[in-house]
Amino acid sequence: MLTTNYNSAIDLVYLWCDDADISWRQKRLKYQSQSGAIDFQAAHPSRFQSHDELKYSLRSVAKFAPWINHIFIISDNQTPSWLDTSNPKITMIKHDDILPKANLPVFNSMAIETALANIQGLSERFLYANDDMFFGSPCSPDFFFQNGKAIIRMKPAKKRKIKTSQYARHITAMQQLAAKAWGLKCHMFPHHNIDAYFRSDYQKAMEFFKELRDKTARQRFREEEALQRVIVDYYMLSHHHAIAKEVRDVDVWLPFLQKLKQMFLKEKHPDSFCTNINSFKGFDKLLNLRPPLFCLNDTEKVSGLKVDIPSFLASLFPDKCEFEK
Repeated sequence: MLTTNYNSAIDLVYLWCDDADISWRQKRLKYQSQSGAIDFQAAHPSRFQSHDELKYSLRSVAKFAPWINHIFIISDNQTPSWLDTSNPKITMIKHDDILPKANLPVFNSMAIETALANIQGLSERFLYANDDMFFGSPCSPDFFFQNGKAIIRMKPAKKRKIKTSQYARHITAMQQLAAKAWGLKCHMFPHHNIDAYFRSDYQKAMEFFKELRDKTARQRFREEEALQRVIVDYYMLSHHHAIAKEVRDVDVWLPFLQKLKQMFLKEKHPDSFCTNINSFKGFDKLLNLRPPLFCLNDTEKVSGLKVDIPSFLASLFPDKCEFEK
């Protein structure tokens, strides 16, 4: 049992799975074959692959955010072989710890995200990350929370993606829900990186849309009509519990030189950026700019040869940390 006082603490929650686990992959493929028509983006292998990103993300925590109080890792009863689960700062969370057993198994991050606030012992202030998100330079707590409010990092929407991307359609639907429910007019999209939340606001936002929340929690794979967790961002903004900050993102579809030009012209040291993991010249030089946050976003649109992610990340975070055996 955790004994830490969580009133002023900031915890970190990860979502993680490993498709290299043959029994888990067979289970996923079995239910995928039984689920009928599934959006291509919802069941693409890139959503489940592990390149050992979690190990290096935890190294980045140890190096650049040692003030993190406790780390919860949500998985489908999987545990990384290298993880030291005896570390008192680490707790593995199984899906059935936070979701109804009748809903399981699920292979849908949106379903799992409806239940983040159900984690026993989770602090009021917490960060949420996927395993491909990293701290790139020293971060303090006020990077995420200032004057009693959460900092929400957002970016302008790309209209061309709304028709072609299920993710973009989900975000647009949440904007419409927020406008109708709370009068919030926000057309910004969430920046794909480590996000800050208040647990109580997370619970209230999900409860406000209880019917859609419960429907989403039953979806084994992503479906078109669902509750996306950005609704919590919009809830916090509409209730003045958060401050929106526009970040300078690196457009993953621009050629490398344009990316570099964009970064230097718009912001020399951006808050964070997100890129896919294609192998292109100068990728490591780009990351060596070391923004506070970065994400190596593996998607269904990644084509060609990928960089050797573990070796690449090992060059950035070579030192073994307290969370490893």
